[in-house]
Amino acid sequence: MFATTCRKCQWIRIYLGCAFLAILMIGLRPEQAQKVAGMIPSALTIGILIMLGGSFAFYHRLKAYRAEQALARVEAEKQQ
Repeated sequence: MFATTCRKCQWIRIYLGCAFLAILMIGLRPEQAQKVAGMIPSALTIGILIMLGGSFAFYHRLKAYRAEQALARVEAEKQQ
């Protein structure tokens, strides 16, 4: 099923599947949904985690970019 789709499409399908199950669970068993909702962290905690995750990803991409640029400079110096 996932062999012919891109990675983003795979994540979207997984997200939609989870969302559908959550909506189905709320419709069928509201008391169970309330128990699950009690385990979800607060909006502030989720926001902080998103911010930290984005900062972490930015740092690693910047580090990889700088390493790539340094390698390109070394190769350019070797060619001269």
